Amino acid sequence: MIASYLVLALLAVIVFALVLQPLLAARRRRDTSGIPAVFLDLLAQRDALLQALRDLQIDRETGKLSEEDYQMARLVFLREAAVVLSQLEALEEQLDLEVEHEIAHLRELAREVRPLPGSVSTSS
Repeated sequence: MIASYLVLALLAVIVFALVLQPLLAARRRRDTSGIPAVFLDLLAQRDALLQALRDLQIDRETGKLSEEDYQMARLVFLREAAVVLSQLEALEEQLDLEVEHEIAHLRELAREVRPLPGSVSTSS
């Protein structure tokens, strides 16, 4: 009788550990992509708006939307897309500047550590 309780308790612990393992692993996992969440959100918004425009056109072609409703909805989606695209462009420019700054910094550090072949050492 006690052995069956022990087996049940052991099974419960194993099931509990299996259920919690992915949750604990997700907490420990770091975002190694290096891509800011804002950038990923903007890309997702852009993709959603493109899909909405495609769906809108299909609805018009199948007769689910009148031409007037299609034009109004299309204008709304295009305005939203323009805002998202301008935000994406600004963020891309900012990220490009940060990358260029980091490259320049790393080059400067590399020059300090070892001079380039053929360069004259200034320390004597």
